[in-house]
Formats: sequence, structure tokens, C-alpha cells
Amino acid sequence: MTFELQGFQTVAQDATLELGRDTAVNASMALAGVTETITVTAEAIASPVVSTTGGANFTSEEIANLPTGRTLQQVAQLAPGLTTNTPNAGQLTISGAFAYDNVFLVDGVDINDNLFGTANNLFIEDAIEETQVLTSGVSAEYGRFSGGVVNAITKSGANDFSGSFRVNLTNDAWTTKSPYEIARNLDRADNVNTVYETTLGGPILRDRVWFFLAGRQTATSNTAPLPRSGVNFETINDEKRGEVKITATPFQNHTFSGSYFRNARSATRVPFNFTIDPNVAETPEFPNDRWVASWRGVLSDRMFADLRFSQKKFGFRGSGGTATEITASPFITITQALSHYNGNYCDATDPEDRNNWQLAGSTSYFVTTDSLGSHDFKAGFEVYQGNRTGGNSHRRSSPHLWAR
Repeated sequence: MTFELQGFQTVAQDATLELGRDTAVNASMALAGVTETITVTAEAIASPVVSTTGGANFTSEEIANLPTGRTLQQVAQLAPGLTTNTPNAGQLTISGAFAYDNVFLVDGVDINDNLFGTANNLFIEDAIEETQVLTSGVSAEYGRFSGGVVNAITKSGANDFSGSFRVNLTNDAWTTKSPYEIARNLDRADNVNTVYETTLGGPILRDRVWFFLAGRQTATSNTAPLPRSGVNFETINDEKRGEVKITATPFQNHTFSGSYFRNARSATRVPFNFTIDPNVAETPEFPNDRWVASWRGVLSDRMFADLRFSQKKFGFRGSGGTATEITASPFITITQALSHYNGNYCDATDPEDRNNWQLAGSTSYFVTTDSLGSHDFKAGFEVYQGNRTGGNSHRRSSPHLWAR
């Protein structure tokens, strides 16, 4: 930022503007043309508190240098004020609220699972520019939550071409066996699993239109013993994610953006982490995509506005079994160590969809007066609709509880 005033020396100063936060920038300007210098030393005035919101911001460079996971949930765990001690995997408890009552945003779009409040995998880790975690004093503009907000923005194209390529390698044989495996002399499969990530961005029309592409391909096979039965089971995960984003500034102070993201995932798995029978394995698919169109503009030197529309789809296909015989009923123990066996719990012939669409906009007006100081007035709206169709219901043979 550059500060200029007639009769004073020009001052240039760098500032970092974090995602979703205000930044105060102050400068001391000396008289121009002064030939005599007088140095006065005094204690620096503390920077003013510009936000009462609790939380933390993490850039992609910081996450790349830390020994931590890079999903939204894993990045959020670095912030104070939350815990992962939750009933379901992938959930967060923020400020003591229910684990399903948080909001996950990517480029301003709600990517929450409509039932569990976890984040659908509608992002590519290498394409995330910055992640913000809000845990207290959160602005009402985020809406629809009683816990906190995990807010991420993705990279965009620029006037210079740039990209990245990353490969993650894992192997069950590289990790130490558990005491359970050692006691039963169980071997782990020696398979090298790969996860590829790539990004590419650049200009379509310099200073006017830019593109950004990102992709992620996963093909993993992991072997681990099922609880209590000790039978080795191979879990297979095949996932392909892709994103395309176009950003355009056809005229000064107005920026339009559109993006589409698709995640095609299939798996071979057992239904629960307490399933002990490999014969109830299932091979579901999880179609998942989102698209968003947005505009943001500077209406005057004090007024800013934005508008966006988005739609997200997520579904279950083939999750469970198809048999209706009473002999294929699932059993779940309730009076001893929790176990599931004998039959699939859910009905594969009852697909489920958890979708939403969202229309939101806001206007900000910033005013500064000598007597009343600086104030930022903001007004906005949101129309949000989430819906579930189908039920991914229990088996038509009906589950049976077995007590012993």
C-alpha cells in the first residue's frame, strides 16, 4: 500500500490480508524536503484489535511444511477451540456445539453433508490457497450453525503460467504391526498406494481472463484385520477428482468467476468399523459434484458487493446388499463387544441423495469520520435449500439384534 500527501514523503508499506479478516495498516509520514533529521525514540503503540473473532488462518505454504494432514478437517484441527472426539469420522466439535452443526465452505460454497455435518470431498488439497477456522465471535453472515466455520479458498489463474505436481506414497507394510496382528501372526499386504495431485493455471486473455485446472487421482488398497474375528480384509478405494475454474475481469473493478468440481469415487469396504464378517463386503459408488457462479465488484471508493449461486450434489449408489431372505439378515450384538456380521445392514436398492443449492449476496460500506472513527456496515442475504431423497434404508429382511 502507498500513502501519499502533498508536502510529505511517500510511504510504501506491505500488508498481509488474511482470508475473511480485517487488516489495519498505519503509516507515519515525514515532511518532504527536510534537510535536518531529529530522531525521537519512544515505545511503539500497540496495534489496534481489528476483529473480535476467534480462530486461525493457515496458508498452503504453512500446511505444506507441517507434518499434518491436508484435508479441511485435518487443517482445522490445528486451531484452538475444537476437538475431534466425535461420534462419526470426519466430524469436529467447535466451542462445545453439536458435531453436525458446523459449516464447511469452499470458495463461499456450502459443501456440508446434509446429515452428518462433515465436509464432502469437493476440494483438491494442492489447490487450496488458504483455510480459515472460525471458532468464536463469528459473524452472522455465515449463518446456519451453532458451532464454527471452516472456510477455504482455492487458487486461481494469473498472468503467469504456474502449476504443481505431487505424489503421495503409502504402504501398509511400512508401518509397525499392532499387538493384535503380532499375537495372531497376521501379515500386511506389501502394496505401494499412490495419490497424484496436479494443478495448472494461467492467462487466457492477459489482464482479462484466466483459467485454473486441478486434478487428483487415488487408487489405494489397504489390508487390515477385522476386529475380533481377526480376518484380513482388503479395502479398495478408487477416486478421481477434477476442477476447472474461469475468472474474468471484463472491465475495471468487476470480477466474474465460474467453477465446476466433480468427484467420482467407488470403494470395496465393510459397512462399519465394528464389522467382523468379510462376507458382508459392499462395493458402493458416491457421485459428488458442485458448481458455482459468482460476481464481486467495487461500486465506489467505499462500497463493495458480491453475489453467488451454487449447487452441490452427493449420493450413495449400491451401498448395502440386495438379498431379502431371512437367513441373510444382519446381526448386531448389543450385550457384548459391538459387532456386525452375517448380512448387509443397508439396502442397496434404495439409493440416497443429499443435495443443496444456495443463493447469497452482500454489500459493504466503509466510512471514516474524524469524530466517530471508522465503521464497516454490511448487509446481505442468503437463500439455502438442502434436501434428501431416498433413504439408504435398512435391509428389507430387517436387522435382528442378538443378545448373549
